[in-house]
Amino acid sequence: MTSENMTTSEKKEDREKLKSLNIYQKLSLVSRACETVDKDGKVDGIRGFRYATAGNIISMVNQNLFKYRLVAYVNYKLVETKFLQVTSKDGREQTTKFAAVEAVATIVNVDNPDEKINASAFGHGQDPGDTAIGKAQTYALKYMWLSTLQMQQMDENPEKDYEVHQQMVNQKPSYNNKINLKS
Repeated sequence: MTSENMTTSEKKEDREKLKSLNIYQKLSLVSRACETVDKDGKVDGIRGFRYATAGNIISMVNQNLFKYRLVAYVNYKLVETKFLQVTSKDGREQTTKFAAVEAVATIVNVDNPDEKINASAFGHGQDPGDTAIGKAQTYALKYMWLSTLQMQQMDENPEKDYEVHQQMVNQKPSYNNKINLKS
């Protein structure tokens, strides 16, 4: 039954049932609603592949947290930062910043704020500019939700995922693009 066809009393009854669920029951519903996420991003190149963007994942998660009366707030812990000297593909030496962070989300049951669950993941980012920490935070947040909710990244054509995986497994590694890290 769609929400347009439900009476006011039926909507109220569903809302009351939802309020009575504990945080684990609600998180289970969120996980089920977020079971698969479309791969909406693409990396071109020798090992080109498609992936689910952080924006797509976070949007889906936030909608379902709200729907099932949960809220999450995230704190980041900076684990490491350092500067690295790297050699680019064209042979130029450059300095790049590396950052590693931990994203720790606290998920709270809106109807019983004493019920909380923590979830965390690590992420890293590297950039010659000033965005290494932001990249690391995005990576950590994305993978924290993917692992916590057991989300699968799917192409429009699931067989394509398998074909791309097989191509990558069977492809010989290319050492021409090797990055040389110097201490």
